[in-house]
Amino acid sequence: MDRTILNQTEYRQLTNRIKESVPVVKAPSYEPENGSDIMKKLMRVNRRLASMTAEYRDGIENELVPQLNGTADRMDDLQIEAVNILKV
Repeated sequence: MDRTILNQTEYRQLTNRIKESVPVVKAPSYEPENGSDIMKKLMRVNRRLASMTAEYRDGIENELVPQLNGTADRMDDLQIEAVNILKV
């Protein structure tokens, strides 16, 4: 590789040729209708998350809580039985 030292003019010419050869890519613009579409999608996602949270909460209340209560009742029964055994 040739290590040529460029003067300021040559450097500018080289950088200008590089800039001209590289395509300019612009970021997409978000117009108001795009913004409202995004808001609609976000609101739809938010509603779905709220629905999933409610389903999860209902599942806990309807399935897990009764199981835990049943377990607590069985533990109470076992403690009473243990006390009765110890009394003998």
